[in-house]
Amino acid sequence: MKPSDYSSAPSQVTDLLQIYFRAATPADVAFLERLRCITMYRSVTNHYVWNDEVQRERVMANYDSARIICASGQDIGLFKVCTVSLISVPIVPTQLLPHCSEPSGCLGANRQD
Repeated sequence: MKPSDYSSAPSQVTDLLQIYFRAATPADVAFLERLRCITMYRSVTNHYVWNDEVQRERVMANYDSARIICASGQDIGLFKVCTVSLISVPIVPTQLLPHCSEPSGCLGANRQD
């Protein structure tokens, strides 16, 4: 699997941007694997050979802590939350689809700069 196996082309966001987070579900595993490949392929392959099974294990690590970042109903990224005692702490890095981190991408689509 390579990032080019997936499209990261932006889709149209026509509504006012609404950002929210939700817990990952089993239905999100394919999205999480795709997101990992798109966002982490270059970093991983700078040090190791990309191995789909190893990367699937990474996706599933702390799966219960995964929060999907959504913008206007579209899944655009991930962060993980680790609960220590009564405190929830985001675990970095946050992963966003590439077009969503650009000023003209889905997060910047409705900017009024």
